[in-house]
Amino acid sequence: MEKIDTKVTKLDFAASEPLSQEDRNFLGSVDPEKRLMAAVLMDAIKTFLKYRTSKDPRESVIYQETREWLFGDEDQ
Repeated sequence: MEKIDTKVTKLDFAASEPLSQEDRNFLGSVDPEKRLMAAVLMDAIKTFLKYRTSKDPRESVIYQETREWLFGDEDQ
């Protein structure tokens, strides 16, 4: 669990920072497929952070699914 807590702290910081102009320029020069991958990852990070403290059962399911997607073992 400590390993995941460390990752959460890093994700929390990354998601709270707006993209710099340099980052936006870089993303604009990346292949569309890679931009899509980055967008999907960013959405997952935001969803994870949004629902991590939720007590609502539906939102808890969303959190657990997102957590598994982000931190899960690929071999499962």
